[in-house]
Amino acid sequence: MVTFAPDGTDPRWLGAAGHFTQLTYSYTLPGGPDQLTGLLQIPAGSRTKAIDAGRIVQAYRGAACVWDGKLDESAASDAGWQVSAHGAGTFGADFDAEWHGGSFTSDEPVNNAISRGLRWVNPGIGSGAGVYLAQPTDSASVTVTDHLNNITQPTGSTWYVGRGNILSVYTPNWTAPTRILIATAPVTRSLYGYPTVLWARYQSGSDSTSGTATFATTSVTNTANAAKHGNMELFIDLTPAGTMSSGTAQSTLSAILKKYTAASYGDTFTIRDGQLTTLGGTPVDLAAEQAGFTAQLVFAAGGYGGEVVPALPVTFTCGSYTYDDSTQQATIGAYQNAKFDLATLLSNWVTTHPPAA
Repeated sequence: MVTFAPDGTDPRWLGAAGHFTQLTYSYTLPGGPDQLTGLLQIPAGSRTKAIDAGRIVQAYRGAACVWDGKLDESAASDAGWQVSAHGAGTFGADFDAEWHGGSFTSDEPVNNAISRGLRWVNPGIGSGAGVYLAQPTDSASVTVTDHLNNITQPTGSTWYVGRGNILSVYTPNWTAPTRILIATAPVTRSLYGYPTVLWARYQSGSDSTSGTATFATTSVTNTANAAKHGNMELFIDLTPAGTMSSGTAQSTLSAILKKYTAASYGDTFTIRDGQLTTLGGTPVDLAAEQAGFTAQLVFAAGGYGGEVVPALPVTFTCGSYTYDDSTQQATIGAYQNAKFDLATLLSNWVTTHPPAA
C-alpha cells in the first residue's frame, strides 16, 4: 500500500510506517474501484502524513496496481489507525459535468473534468449505439457520474473505470463468459415476477383539424411462462411515445418481454482460491480480479432448473467484487440492472423513442 500527495509526489509506503492489516477493497459496475479499508497498526498518538485525507492511495499486487483511489479521513482506535478510501470509480461524483459550445457530446463533460483534475483517461466515448444524447442536461447541473449514467442507462449500456483509470463505455455481454464460477454452497435466486401477458394502451391517431387523438389497446403473450407458471397480466401505457400502429405497439411489448429476466441471482457468492477460473480451468488470482467479467455458474452444491429463463448454462455479469486479504476470500454479486424491472425497461424505451415532432 502506497500513498501520494494529490499532485502525485511524496510517495509513502504504509508498510514503512507500521504493520498494515485487515485490507479489503471492492469494485462495482457501473463505476470501477469503489471502497478500501484497512488497519495501520501504529499508536494513535503517532499519526503519519501518509494517511492524510485527500492523498492518492494505491494497492499493489506484486508489480501491478490493482486498486486506485483517494484517502478519506482516518480514525484512531486502540488497535491503530482505521484507514478508508473511495476508489477511482467514484471520482466522477467530485466533478460537475460542465460543457459548452454549440452541441452536447458524450465526451466533453468528461474531458473538461479531466482538464480540471479528474484522474481518468478517456480514450473517447463517441456517439454510437450504446450512448443516448437526446436529452442534454444544463451545463454543470449534474456530476460526471450522473452524466455517464444518463447517457448509458436508457440504451442498456454501462461504464467502467478499469486499471490505469481508463474509462470505457460498453454494452455488457451477458452470454459470453470469461470466467467459470464454482459455487460450493447453495445460492437462492431472486424472483422478480412472471408476467405472461402485457396489455398496452397506445395512441393510434394524432390530433388534427378534423378531430382529437384516438387510442387503442393491444397485447402480447409469453406462452412459455404461461405454461410454466400460470397467467399474470400487466398493463403498460405507451401513449407518451406518440402515434404508432398496432404492429409497432406489439413489437415494443415483445421486445420488452424478451429483455425482461424474471429470475436472477440476487445473493452474493463467497469464494476461495480455486473457485474462480479461466474457461480452461486455471484458477485466477482473486486479489487481482475486478467487477465486469461474465461468469458461467457451475454448482458443486445446489440444483439448476425451475425457470423458463435463464436457460442452461447459467451466466451473469459480475456487478460487485470485494476481496478480503485477511481471509483470502472474494465476494461476487450479479449485475442487477433494468432487465429485472419492467417499469424501467418501459421508461427506457419511451425515453429512446420520443414522439415525432
